[in-house]
Amino acid sequence: VAKITKDAANLSDSNAIVGLDIDFDGTDGTAGRAFRIDSEQTTGIVSEINGDEVTTGTVIDVSADKLTTGKLMNLVSDSNSTSTRDIVLIHNDNTAAVNTTALHVKNDAISATKTVVIESTAAETNPLLELKNSNAATNKPPILSFNRSDTTAEADDMEIGVLSFKGSDSGNNSTDYVMIEALASDITDG
Repeated sequence: VAKITKDAANLSDSNAIVGLDIDFDGTDGTAGRAFRIDSEQTTGIVSEINGDEVTTGTVIDVSADKLTTGKLMNLVSDSNSTSTRDIVLIHNDNTAAVNTTALHVKNDAISATKTVVIESTAAETNPLLELKNSNAATNKPPILSFNRSDTTAEADDMEIGVLSFKGSDSGNNSTDYVMIEALASDITDG
């Protein structure tokens, strides 16, 4: 229907060419959209980005530096289908890419609540989190690692990991009922 084509004749690090620029200056109204796609298709892909030639760059870069109570991203499915599916799939599809981290969540602030929350509002009987290794090797189990990686403040008896089992008490307060704490009793090298 519409196509924007730009060859690489005059692209360079100093020549900031933008193929399509939407400058939406409206500030009021929650119904406003700078960009919207409404697709009625039942199969295929609604939006596709091909960045197969990117090596050291970034395929998608999103910035939202003035967030207060808003979200950077909101992914919702209200489908009532009972078919097995993934809402989000992150797939490192090349077995040679051994130094790839599939998902890295980094928080520079001391969180007043939690950095990552996995929540189910159902009367759940299945695990909320599963560590799964589907390789056939019988000596390669799933591994959960607690890594205190700072190298500037090592000390004997430093805390290196905590497992906390919480629940609400009779006053509806979040309470630690069981805690498993790991300490490094001696940090001497070797």
